[in-house]
Amino acid sequence: MLDSHPIAPPETRPVYSNIAFTLLMYAVEVHTGKDYTQLVRDFSAALGMSSTRPSPGEDALAVIPPMANTWGADYGDNAPGGGLVSTLADLSAFMHAILAKSPALAPVTKIRWAPLLPSLFRLQN
Repeated sequence: MLDSHPIAPPETRPVYSNIAFTLLMYAVEVHTGKDYTQLVRDFSAALGMSSTRPSPGEDALAVIPPMANTWGADYGDNAPGGGLVSTLADLSAFMHAILAKSPALAPVTKIRWAPLLPSLFRLQN
């Protein structure tokens, strides 16, 4: 990160950033006491999404493209930026929960982000 340059100046436009998701999850982990894998499992279970988990997934249950790909990679700390494995059924359940305003999503929609910021800054020490 020290050698990279920003795509745009801060607060000028939205920019997707894998590292931003990783840093956010560090703060969430400090705040909740649960690591990313635990949080994904809890959230998935609350929505009945039994096949959603951090990568790597199960080869026997997957359709793996017959070309160079990152299937089965353990993304480690980078998993929050895109290292999830899911099924169409689970993604459909997630979308249904959003559209139906499921009570299972209530804790997520009521998050107050400001208390997480001090947790993020404590990670620097």
